[in-house]
Amino acid sequence: MALLFIVARHRPDLFTSLKQQFSREEKAGKVQILLDRRHGNQRERDEAPEPDRRRYFVDEELRSLGSAIVRR
Repeated sequence: MALLFIVARHRPDLFTSLKQQFSREEKAGKVQILLDRRHGNQRERDEAPEPDRRRYFVDEELRSLGSAIVRR
């Protein structure tokens, strides 16, 4: 099972550090490190979207820690 590290856009230092630290694991396909590409509310809908616990977790982790780890 691979791990996905999502790093907040305001933490390029952390992104660089993780890329260096996990370079072997990333090459082996065990880890993927991404910079968060989301910009505000991406979907405009008439109805409210269903709450998604995973998205809430990722958003909270990005805000408080600067990164989130997700199992893939």
